[in-house]
Order: sequence, then C-alpha cells, then structure tokens
Amino acid sequence: MLKYSAKCTAVALALVMLPGVANAAGSSAGSGTAALIVGDQCSLTGATVDLGTFTTSQKWSDVSDSLGLLDSFNVYKVGSRGQEYLNFGTVTCPATVNYTLNIKGSGVGFATSAIKLVVGSQTVGLIHAIKRLGNSAKAVTDTNNLLPGVGAVLVGGSLSGTGTGTPQSLFGSATVTMANSPGLVLSTALGTATQASDSLAYTLTF
Repeated sequence: MLKYSAKCTAVALALVMLPGVANAAGSSAGSGTAALIVGDQCSLTGATVDLGTFTTSQKWSDVSDSLGLLDSFNVYKVGSRGQEYLNFGTVTCPATVNYTLNIKGSGVGFATSAIKLVVGSQTVGLIHAIKRLGNSAKAVTDTNNLLPGVGAVLVGGSLSGTGTGTPQSLFGSATVTMANSPGLVLSTALGTATQASDSLAYTLTF
C-alpha cells in the first residue's frame, strides 16, 4: 500500500515603490513587475524491501545477527549487514525544498507502525530507519538514542530532508526488537517455509 499526501503553500509578496514628496508640482512615472512562479511538486516511489532469505533450519538469532537487534534490555547490536542495507524507495523534490517522510508498517503496541512479520505462530516487530539519502556523504542525524548510528527512526518518528532536484534513494535498516516480538526466543528455528511480508504506508509532506 502506498499512501501519498502533500502540502504546498504559495506566498506572494508585493512591493510598492512610492514616489518621494516633491517641492514643486509635477509627475513621476515608474515601472514594476508582477510574477507568478509555478514550481515542481515532490514525488515518491515506494519499494519492495528485501529483508533477506533464510532457511527453515536457521534460527531467529540468525535473522537478528543479520538485520540487527534491540534486545529486552534495550541494548542495541548492529547486524552484519550494517545500517544502510535496505532500499526503501526514492523521494524527488526540487532543490532546497524541505520535506518530511513517514513510512509506517502495521505493527502495534510498544512499536506502533513498526514492520510486523508473522512466521508460523511467531510475530516479530522490526524498527525501520533511514540512514542515508541518495549518495550524500553526510548520514542522516540520529533521532533515537537507543539506536545509535541508524539515522532517522520511522517508528513513532519521521525523516526530514531537503530536495536536490534529482531522486534521492532511501537507504536504511530494519532492526529486530524484542519488545514488539511477544514470546520470541532467538534460539528457536524459523521452522515454517513462507514469505513473510508487511504493507508499508508512505506519506510525504512538503
């Protein structure tokens, strides 16, 4: 599911030049310009986010070792794939235009809007975040001190960015969170052959 919303405000500023007061009778003439600026709007493209492929004999610990883990004590462990291994799509905005992006999964409870995966009888919540926009040398600023280095956490938060006039890819991660994975035992085998997925709702405001 792709949800798109946009807000755009046009502001006009008129300047009027008034002639100075003359000591003698006379007249004065001048000229001005009336301008209407029509700018491009922002757009976004969602993506099918590939969380990886695992076998039924592998364990949930293999998944968390790959993606990253926020454990029951709120201790964060970076996964083997790093922090910008997922592509969540692209945002395209004119240069210097500021925007805000939300991407919501169907998770509930502690991590409302987290990515929710169901494998067999096990429900697992993933906290997704955006670390880098396009090929920018500067990483996105962290927004949650529980997850240092991941950038803008989109569970209960949003990403703020500035357009460049070209598509900006959304690179980030999705961390397994024990607090939103009821009854999860990491040493348990995945067990069930399936393709677990969740719908992501995108909202872009500019």
